[in-house]
Amino acid sequence: MSQRQAPPRPRDPIVPAEAFTIAALLGGVLFAVVGGGMVSSIVSGTVVAIPANGAEIAQIFIGLITHPGDPAAGWPDDAQPGPAWVTWSCILILGVTYTAAALWISSEIDDWHYRRRQADRGFATRKDLARAGIDEKSVHKAAVATRASLKDVKPSSLDAAEVAIALGANVVDPDRTVYLNQNDCMLVEGVTGSGKTWRLAYQRCMDAPGPLLVTTTKVDLVSATYNRRNKMGTIAIFDPENITGWPQPIRWSILSGCQDPDVAIRRAQGLVSAMPMGDTKNGGYWEDKAVVLLRCYLHAAAVTGASLGTLRVWVNSRKGREPREILARTMPAWESELAQILDSGSDSSDDMIGAASRLLAPLASPSLLESIDVPIGQSFDIAEFIRSGGDTLYLVSKGKDNSAAPFVAALATEVHYLADRHSQTLPGGRFDPPIRFELDEVNNVAPIPGLPDLMSDSGGRGITIHAYAHNEEQNKLRWGPVAGTMFADNSPARLILPGLKGEELQAISRMLGDRFEWQPSGNRQSGPTLREVPIMSAAEIRTMEPDHGLLIYRGAPPILVHLPSVWDDKTARAAVTSSQNAFDEIVADGHLPRRDSNSGAVELDKLSDGVQLS
Repeated sequence: MSQRQAPPRPRDPIVPAEAFTIAALLGGVLFAVVGGGMVSSIVSGTVVAIPANGAEIAQIFIGLITHPGDPAAGWPDDAQPGPAWVTWSCILILGVTYTAAALWISSEIDDWHYRRRQADRGFATRKDLARAGIDEKSVHKAAVATRASLKDVKPSSLDAAEVAIALGANVVDPDRTVYLNQNDCMLVEGVTGSGKTWRLAYQRCMDAPGPLLVTTTKVDLVSATYNRRNKMGTIAIFDPENITGWPQPIRWSILSGCQDPDVAIRRAQGLVSAMPMGDTKNGGYWEDKAVVLLRCYLHAAAVTGASLGTLRVWVNSRKGREPREILARTMPAWESELAQILDSGSDSSDDMIGAASRLLAPLASPSLLESIDVPIGQSFDIAEFIRSGGDTLYLVSKGKDNSAAPFVAALATEVHYLADRHSQTLPGGRFDPPIRFELDEVNNVAPIPGLPDLMSDSGGRGITIHAYAHNEEQNKLRWGPVAGTMFADNSPARLILPGLKGEELQAISRMLGDRFEWQPSGNRQSGPTLREVPIMSAAEIRTMEPDHGLLIYRGAPPILVHLPSVWDDKTARAAVTSSQNAFDEIVADGHLPRRDSNSGAVELDKLSDGVQLS
């Protein structure tokens, strides 16, 4: 960001600040006493009591002090206030009114000075939010301009919280909410415990206006948002590791459609994306070769109706002839690629086969195998989910070695691909309302191939991606040094949470830019000196308040955002508890609630306590 202009040289005030305080206090007393007497005379129906000069005003104050039981004693004979109790009541009321007004004005002045100081420090103000298009008025206009369903609606009649994402209050200007447009993709970086789930992901699941895909490693985000999303549409949970305990989780055939070579390629890329590239220069090479192996086997299994168990045997055996014979008939070019790898006696060939074998190792678990080795007729209908308008798909995996993460990533990849294709058949070439991907623990659970590029491209199609990562180092480990950096650079919105460490902090500080500030020199004759300092130092970024986040949005100055936690709000806390109780009841009972096909309402099915779910 560009360097900001130096602030004016500080000067000693001509009039001490204490003088204004004393003047305001004296003015308040004068206003209350004289004004109270005038009002009391009006209330009592006598001649309006107006002192003629300063001497009479002084006499009024002397009379109040010497004859408090008879305030009229100090007033001129021809300008008497009302009875004592009326006069004192009016003085009290005007005094309280003056004090309240003075405090409000003082607060506004303090706020103005605070905003000015923060603007001088380089942080975004209300004007900067407007220029960036993320204040309330701007998101109204953007919603009307980009959503066909709102083209005939007046922007001023819209609720910003419904057509945009209310991220939080601007710390610099608390009266102004920072919004994101529905099509703004966002990367959130924060260490464990920094608030990614309860300050951000939960709220974004609750306010998603259309279909929602959520990835997570734990049950809490699923159970906390269940009630809200259940009202929006059908709930589907893909949980091969049985983390949630949800009865009747969905099953999805990873082989369905792999008769088509393009589908086989896409599924293989989705599986391999769950394997970290690390920081090696040839990480992409090994990834590409693993994709070659898996796409060949996926295609061969699909065209012959072989099971995933058979596919796993093929992957673990160099000498198996069956997949090569199948490919020789259907895809001769692929058979040549497969033969080149399998017939090579090099160590690199062993590494490729070993990598593919490790990706399929979780299939040794019967329960996991059952989740994805599914007849096509029983497989989850992705196209129906995308067209639903409000359904929710939760993808749950621990994301560790030997977990279901590769298959979760493959399913997320397929959903995004089909959503992208479907968007181009819709009016304006975009979803309305947008479909949202809430990718918690994105690098462990749902590293969709090409995600760093998709962060800048998907929003225009009405596909909103919110990706949650730990830090830049994790991004580089997952995507490689170049793509890991692009992940942050390509995101229209990047939100930094407190607690980051390492070189990334220095890089962020440098990106924010510098500012000028005047520092006392210690010498009254030479006066203050002008020096250049960071807008935010690395230490300041790391030690932000727990409920603050640093938003880097397109070309706007850095924005400090207040991010309230669910647990700080009584209503939100109650909603979470209610949703989790409803979810836990279903898990304990082992039966899904029935959904009324006409109204969309949920009916009870053997729930023990008779609590109505909706």
